[in-house]
Amino acid sequence: MVLLDTHIWIWWVSGSDQLKPAERQILDCLSEPPAIAAVSLWELSLLFQLDRISLNLPIFEWLDLATRPSLVQIIDCSPEVAKELIKLPTDMHRDPADRMILATAKANDLDLITRDKILDRFAKMDSLRIQNL
Repeated sequence: MVLLDTHIWIWWVSGSDQLKPAERQILDCLSEPPAIAAVSLWELSLLFQLDRISLNLPIFEWLDLATRPSLVQIIDCSPEVAKELIKLPTDMHRDPADRMILATAKANDLDLITRDKILDRFAKMDSLRIQNL
């Protein structure tokens, strides 16, 4: 199973042209629904409230669509995720959502799909499997 970074999840569900056709094909052909960290819901809400994203549907409709179990699995925070958060270097990444996403991937042994260069660098240092789209 793979874990989608928040921006990848938003672009994929929205049909955004920010996701390249080859990238979309990879996501559309997964053998099981990808996962998102629960913190991605918080991050989406914050981005929406700050008017930093535009969606192709009203926000509540978009959320209902984007969180259907047939589309994505939502992984909650757990003691294992908290332990991975504690292990992360404090200078690695200041964004709490990205730290949670990284810890969620590590705690659940998931490949992380992202375009975030900071997460990519850390993942390489820490042997986390990352798929940079």
